[in-house]
Formats: sequence, C-alpha cells, structure tokens
Amino acid sequence: MTDSPPKWASYLLCGFALAWPLHVYKYIPYIDGTLTGVLISLLTTIWILRFRTIPVRIPVEYWWPMLGAFILTLLDGGDKAFIMVAITFIVTAQFTRNARWTEHTMWATMVTISLLSVLNAFAKILGLIPTAYALESGITMAGPYSVSEGIYVLMLGVVWGLYFTFLSGISNAQRSASLFSTFLCIAVLGGKLFLLRGNAYFWSESYFGAASPFAVTAGLLLIWLCMRIVAKLIVTREPNSHLASIFVLTIVGTLLYWTLFPSELRLYHAFLLGLAAGYALPDRLETVEILWPKSIGAAVFALAALNIFVAFPMHEQDSRNIAEAAAADYRNANYGRLHQRMTCLATIYPDQTDQIYLWKARASIRQGNLDKASKEFALAVQFWIAQGRSGESKADVELVLLEMRDAAALLSEEEVSLAVEVAHVALGESDSALSLLKMKLEAGEVMLPTELSADEKAYLFSAILGDLSLYDRLKTWPLLREDHKGPLWHQVIEQTVPESLEPGSLVYYIGRRPDEVRFYGTIGGIFAQASVSIPRTWQKRVASDPAEEAMTITVDDSQEGEELFTVGDISDDDTALVRFMVSGGKIRDITFDESRTEAIPFAPVVYYHPWVRILQILK
Repeated sequence: MTDSPPKWASYLLCGFALAWPLHVYKYIPYIDGTLTGVLISLLTTIWILRFRTIPVRIPVEYWWPMLGAFILTLLDGGDKAFIMVAITFIVTAQFTRNARWTEHTMWATMVTISLLSVLNAFAKILGLIPTAYALESGITMAGPYSVSEGIYVLMLGVVWGLYFTFLSGISNAQRSASLFSTFLCIAVLGGKLFLLRGNAYFWSESYFGAASPFAVTAGLLLIWLCMRIVAKLIVTREPNSHLASIFVLTIVGTLLYWTLFPSELRLYHAFLLGLAAGYALPDRLETVEILWPKSIGAAVFALAALNIFVAFPMHEQDSRNIAEAAAADYRNANYGRLHQRMTCLATIYPDQTDQIYLWKARASIRQGNLDKASKEFALAVQFWIAQGRSGESKADVELVLLEMRDAAALLSEEEVSLAVEVAHVALGESDSALSLLKMKLEAGEVMLPTELSADEKAYLFSAILGDLSLYDRLKTWPLLREDHKGPLWHQVIEQTVPESLEPGSLVYYIGRRPDEVRFYGTIGGIFAQASVSIPRTWQKRVASDPAEEAMTITVDDSQEGEELFTVGDISDDDTALVRFMVSGGKIRDITFDESRTEAIPFAPVVYYHPWVRILQILK
C-alpha cells in the first residue's frame, strides 16, 4: 500500500474531470491554450518538483506502450502534442486511488456533461452558434470539436448516468440528479441520432484504410495497453463493486467507437484511460481526502460562459472562426475540406456570405478550376455590394481578383478561361470585361460552334459573363459574325456535377461530348443520375426567348389528392421527357424518358453553362 495522494493532485484531477467535456468552451484566450492542458501541465510540474516524496507507482507495462506509440507517431511525422496525451495518462493513473475517489472524479464529469446537454437542448432558444456540424444531415452541436466527439460525450453521459443512478454508492440526492441528467442526455442524443440516421458513417473515413504502417502500429500498441488495463480491472475487481465493469464497458466502447468514427486523439481519451488504469492497480485501499475544486469549477463555468458568446480569433479549433479555420485549411492545401467547411457554414452564417464564398473562390483557384472560382467570386461580390461594399472585405475581394488574374495568365496555350471577365462583370466593371473578351476573340483564343448565329453567340457570352443585359452590346460586334473552327465546350466552360440540389429538383446540362446530355435530380435526399446520347443536331434548333425562365412548380403541403406533372411536350404515345407525381405536397416518384430527349428546350445558357435547373419543387 502506498501513501495517499496529495490534496493538490486530487484537486487538479477533479478540475480536469470537470473541464474536459466542454471541448471548445474550455479555451483560455490570449495564452492560446485550454484549461485541461494548463491543469495537466501544472500537475506534472508539481510532481516533478516533489518527485522524491511521491514515488512512481506506474508499472512498466503502462510505460512502454505509451513510449512506443509516441516514438512511432514522431517517425510518422505526427504532431509532437502526443507527448501531452502520454503525460495525461501517466499522471492520471499515478494519482487515481480507490472507488470512492474515482466515483467522485467521474461525478464531476457528469456535472459538465449535463451542462453540455442543456446547452444543446436549448441551443436554438438561446441563440447559440454551433461549434460542430455534419454536412450530410445538417446536424449541429454546441460545444464539441466535432459531431462524432459530441455524440461520444452524450453516450458516455448515458452510460455513466445509469451507473450512478442504479449501481454506485452516491447519496440519494446525487442519484436523483444523475437520473435527471441521464434522461436529458438520452433526449438530446436521440434527437441527434435521428437526424444522423442513414449517413452516420460518413462522419469520417476508416482509420485503418488510410493510415500509414507507423500509425497503425502505434494504434495497435494503444489497443494492447487498453486490453492490459481491462485484464487488470477484471483480476483486481472489488466485491460488490460495479466500478470495474463500468470502466471495462467504457474502454471497449471507446475503442469500438474510435475504430468506426476515428477522431483526433485528445487529452480526455488519456484521462479516461488513466482513471481506469490507476483504479486497476492493487494499491487502492488507502483513504483519500475528497475535495471539490471550487475555484477551478468557477473558472470552468466562467470560461464556458465567455467562450459561448465570444469566438476568439486565435482559437483555430473553434469552427466559429470562419477566417481562421479557412486559413488553416488553405495553408495546409486541404482545399476539399475548405470547400466542405464553407458550404456548411454558408447555411449557419448567412451574414458572412461574402467571406465564405471568397474563401471558396481562393480554394477553387488553387485547384485550377477558374470557372468555378469566378462563380463563387460573383456570389461573394453580389452579397458584398448588397451590404454596402464594406471596407473589411474590400482587401479580400481585391486579393481574390489578383489571384484569379495570375492563375489565368499561367494557363497553357490550349486552355482558355473567361473567369476574369466574369469577375469584372460581378464587380460592375462591364467595360473592362468586354475589353478583355474582345482581345481574346481577336487573338482567336475563344472558339464558337459554327452552327450558332451572331445573335446566339451574343446571348451565349452574355449568359456566360453573368449579365444578360450585355446582349444588346455584344450583338453589334462584327467579331461574332465570323466563323470559328473549334467547339466552345472544350475550352471555356468547366462542366461539373452540381455540388448541391434543393429537395425535389431536377437539373440538366450538355456534357463535354456534343452528343451527351446528363440529368441530375434529388428526391427526398436521394441523388439520381442519368446520362443519354442525343443526335448532334441539337445545336441547330431554334433558340427560345432569352427571357424564358425555368419551369417552377409550387407545392402546398395541404394539397389533397395526386397530380401528374411533366416536363416537355407529351408525344402521341403519352410519354414525356420527365414525369413525376405529387401527393400530399410531396414528390412520390420521378422518371426520365430517354426516348424523349428531343423535348429538351433549347437555350444557349443551358448548352454551354455548367448546369441549369429546369424544374424545382418549392416547399
């Protein structure tokens, strides 16, 4: 039996238990650190200074897996911050003692999980800005770093809450509080899981599918350590105590969850494992004085209140900092993640549309997709102008325009882009855009199909530039009456699959091949695609009125009965290009008839623009 741990150790560890579930909200501004990191650093420093009076009780079988995992992580080029994870595990196991003290520490965690549950239950009422989101379902959470970590915390709250309610030795008042907390966690967790049904696995990629051999080996070492701790918990299990069982369930459940939904290894993972590891050691029978960390608790809730309402710019892991989070993705050349982040944030922060789409445009430029970048830039500028051309965004607008010009200048001779011209039109600088376009036409850089008339070419360019009012100026250009030798679709417009579709919408565009048309639609969240071939004669059809708008149908939820809708003329055999049923305000089914592709309405903006919605159900 060893001596009782010092009061300061129990005090600091209990403070850690109180702080860790807050995730984003435990950030300490201006020192760019977290409260949990400060507590572990303080605990380690004091232990080192008093090392002679506090002997090490951690067995070698705990040390070497952590050391091996740390070395392998460094060899893999991983973050050196893993050393803090290892230290957290060691000091937690060092100062964890008997069941009563361990339950006291776990109870502190339950208090904060309850607070997190309340915040998420009333997030909309309180007007809290989400700190985590899932693109696939639209789920948001307040507090956690990510949705998967937030779900994990709520699950842990349910498991530990049931333990405290029915199996622990706490007081009746604490049991009642624990029962209430458990029901609250179940309610919030149920609501989140309902939104995540059918797409939960898309939270993240499989760890073992993409990890290097070093990372996999490090992971296996940590799993071996977990299994050793589980074995010790079973062997040293106390009679009439279920604490060992709850730790075994926590460790195994965490491993399974982390395998299915990998996330960054954080200090709280090491803390939970350290609690189990320390309790599993045989010298746990001494009396430990239990202290509530009142001052740390006050600091925890003060930090939480501060971080709830203020997103500090230097906190890179706080997704509420749009510019900082985007800049981090941009520096790391993680442009796909940047696009994904900005697409989601556009629905959460509509008042920052200009900043969001400027970042998307910068990412598209780096990806070499100038046409997509020009459209994103135009959306950003449209919002910026509507907001009065604020000085805060002016420098960013000029920077993106400069980067777009530089990227266009570096294109090879075989590549042509009208992205810069589109950007100038968006800024209201139509004269500059037309001057640049005329220079390219005179140089023969832009080719047009020979089948189009001068008026059709004028309308085509006005549509591409994003301003149909330019049609009247363009149709007077003698250049557009000249024949050209190459097809436009190879050099000007980047054809892409629509990034997102509204529920119940159908879009189509002509592909790069002149005999291909592609359809994209979504019904109830299910994305459908069809690709068919049509004769090249589609280019020679008579253009419809440029002012003709896309077909739009409004569906009322209170609508009774069924109604059949079609797109395109109905043939003698009662077939149409698109057919769908609406019942009770909802789409029941939608079909494409590939034999009726001749019913596609002609308009140059459809043929040469990346994609155009021709049918949209408005709910």
